[in-house]
Amino acid sequence: MNKLMNSAMMPKEGKYLCKKVSKEEFKEKFLFAQIKEGFESYIGYPNTKKILEDLLGIEIPLSREQTDLKNNDTMYAIRLAYRVNVSEKAGNKHGENIEDYEFYITKFKTL
Repeated sequence: MNKLMNSAMMPKEGKYLCKKVSKEEFKEKFLFAQIKEGFESYIGYPNTKKILEDLLGIEIPLSREQTDLKNNDTMYAIRLAYRVNVSEKAGNKHGENIEDYEFYITKFKTL
């Protein structure tokens, strides 16, 4: 299954092969994969949702659910390229531009 996530993380024990990609490669590979197999959204922030919808041209559901990985799942992760100070989180003024993000594609394998 394809998992769309707003962070590059390892939520489960296993082997991870992670590659940083351009936004163009992210878009191309994600759209091809989601047509074949669909996707699950684990995008929990409205700013990230908007960035992805603008980039991908599809609707992205918001979800704060925990990600469950299975063998051969692929994670398409968008993450802020910088840390946000705790005092700045309340205003939610970070991540409003696509240039604020990095893109990763990660393949998961169980041990």
